[in-house]
Amino acid sequence: MEHTEPLRNALIKPDAFLITEFDALRREIELEIKEIGDYLRYAILASGAIWAWLLSRPDSRIPHIGCSVPLVLTALLFGYTVVIRAKIFGIAKYIQRIEGLCDLPDGLGWESQFKKGFKRGNVEKWEYTTWAILGAANLAGAILVMAFL
Repeated sequence: MEHTEPLRNALIKPDAFLITEFDALRREIELEIKEIGDYLRYAILASGAIWAWLLSRPDSRIPHIGCSVPLVLTALLFGYTVVIRAKIFGIAKYIQRIEGLCDLPDGLGWESQFKKGFKRGNVEKWEYTTWAILGAANLAGAILVMAFL
């Protein structure tokens, strides 16, 4: 172990490490954001497919448990996106620390700007609105089917 220490010190420069780590963390955030959108898309498609299958069955009796599947699936996928979003904000806080260590001039550093109140658009608001509409539609569908069929 002793013989690798000088080699490690010669190969890893703090600035290069921070830049490489910063790039890797930003890529991870991008992948996590994409995953959130994917889960929303999966919830919409799966809910539609399940409802189409349930309502197209030749026998008019739809199992009540089947009506709750789209709502439960939507709730589980939404919960997972909340966990992913918390992970993203954890990574963002760490990137803010890296930006602070780099002594950037005022006005530079994406995560530092975000902390100061810079808005990334209304994407998060629209995602939550879409999740709420999907959950409400699945709940209403389940209640209506159980009440009238």
